[in-house]
Amino acid sequence: MMSQKSPPTSRVLILLLLAALPISVLVLQPNWLSSLSYAVEVGQARASRAELSTAADLSEAFRHVARVVRPSVVSISSVRHVKPAASSRWPLGSQLPEELRGFFAEDMLKRFGEVPRGGYEQRGLGSGVIVSDDGYILTNNHVVGQADEVDVTLSDNRTFTAEIIGTDASTDLAVLKIDVKNLEPAALGSSDALEVGDWVLAMGSPFGLDQTVTAGI
Repeated sequence: MMSQKSPPTSRVLILLLLAALPISVLVLQPNWLSSLSYAVEVGQARASRAELSTAADLSEAFRHVARVVRPSVVSISSVRHVKPAASSRWPLGSQLPEELRGFFAEDMLKRFGEVPRGGYEQRGLGSGVIVSDDGYILTNNHVVGQADEVDVTLSDNRTFTAEIIGTDASTDLAVLKIDVKNLEPAALGSSDALEVGDWVLAMGSPFGLDQTVTAGI
């Protein structure tokens, strides 16, 4: 019968010390994991810094396009004179729900109940793009359709009265003309050359804000 030999005492002690070493390190250095995590972040940051030039190049491309297109983008304001019908009334006086009428004085309801005899003005705001150097401008039909007065403001804040050349409600397009020469027309492209995922910039005057630039795909 063979007897098993016990491992030497020194070997057992070494194994115990090795097993306890990680615990000892964590006890003696409680911030060790945090330091290691920070070192990893620093390494990632240094690796990413080399790629910042790509982002800078993209920003410069956006700035370049904005500078090129800015002189071709215009702000448009329109006015339509609405004449009242014989029985015209404002909704405040005729269609306000009964539960809300208590919030308004009766004289206010009466004053706003009737459309002014002289009618009122319906105003519109929008954007347009210059398509020829002699003043032709492409815009939306919903901005100028049925308008009696149309003003166009250039990027240098000069404002001109525009003539409505034509409108098309089905495509929501309209063409205006201002009496100005030597304008900077935008270069028109083809939508057939675009693919899903391409970067695009939108420039215009939404909500009355002039020359805004928005990026997307």
